Amino acid sequence: MTFTTTCVATCFFALEFFFRGYLLFSLRDKMGDSAIFVSMVPYCMLHFGKPFPETIFAILGGIIFCWIALRTKSIWGAVVLHVALSVAMDFFSIAQKLDWIG
Repeated sequence: MTFTTTCVATCFFALEFFFRGYLLFSLRDKMGDSAIFVSMVPYCMLHFGKPFPETIFAILGGIIFCWIALRTKSIWGAVVLHVALSVAMDFFSIAQKLDWIG
């Protein structure tokens, strides 16, 4: 694993720890399923200023990451998925720039 990937993975661990581990799990008992929305909104706001599709997909991603965390009672599935999506997006961006894909 490269240094950059390690840094990205550490960043995503911190994000998932805060939004899913802290916010979602601590609010779920008090707010029920509304805790998903409360966790997802500021998470989506972190994507403001990025390309519009990424911001929109952050809404869907936030809901999916919450669902995974609640279903497994752990943030690790969301961390792994977040890192995998990031690495895949980087790969396809580079592949497109290098004309490997259309």
